[in-house]
Amino acid sequence: MLHEYRQIFTALSADASIRAIVLTGAGDRAFCSGIDITSSNELFSPDTSVDAARKSFRLRRHIKEFQDCIGAVAQCEKPVIVVLHGISYGLAIDIACCADVRLCSADTRFCVKEVDIGIAADVGTLTRLPKVVGSGSWVREVAMTARLWGAEEAVNVGFVSRALPGKEQAVVEALRIAGMMAEKSPLGVQGTKALVNYSVDHSTQEGMCAACGEIELLRLADQYRIGLYGCLERGGDTGSGSGDCYSSYYAEEKSDVREAMSE
Repeated sequence: MLHEYRQIFTALSADASIRAIVLTGAGDRAFCSGIDITSSNELFSPDTSVDAARKSFRLRRHIKEFQDCIGAVAQCEKPVIVVLHGISYGLAIDIACCADVRLCSADTRFCVKEVDIGIAADVGTLTRLPKVVGSGSWVREVAMTARLWGAEEAVNVGFVSRALPGKEQAVVEALRIAGMMAEKSPLGVQGTKALVNYSVDHSTQEGMCAACGEIELLRLADQYRIGLYGCLERGGDTGSGSGDCYSSYYAEEKSDVREAMSE
């Protein structure tokens, strides 16, 4: 299943017809209740036929593969909006931290559960969550106690953008946001995601230098010229309708731009 998860997001990343992605769980009871512990029994069970060093290397490879699969959302070029709901424990936090935008339903219960089974969260939560919320104290508290926290606290600490009354409303809101993103220039949106992700793990100066290269690349695209001229003609107003800066200007060129984007 993990490999399929990675394959799906790798395919979506390369598909030029996809502009934005909404990820949520099936049903209402849970987004994800955590990793299936029984699937890892073989790695943690005593095995006298293999020495400790080799078993350690095998475990390291397994964890790295796990990390890469879950991290496929962060590596995906397209913006990913995750809708959390119900039980969202352990692996749910790993998955959510990789997304670009997080929403949840009011009944969501979060938990960094790993210490309850005697391990540290090793798939990404302890690396990404401090950067997401910006509070090392809060992250240490929830990770070292495995206590539950709800939608209101998630909003307050900045883990999610907002909480909606129920899953259905949260999905509708996610689709609305995804629609707004899809109306924008894919070059601009995907370039923005790449720069934000890069800047999280690099210094301000390094991020600024990367931005210079990104803008120089985007400047070469016809889409940039069409969007810029459209905004200038409207006095910088991107419009209150579709929100697409170039959709109402040089409409006859839009199909050519999209065709060029897909090549």
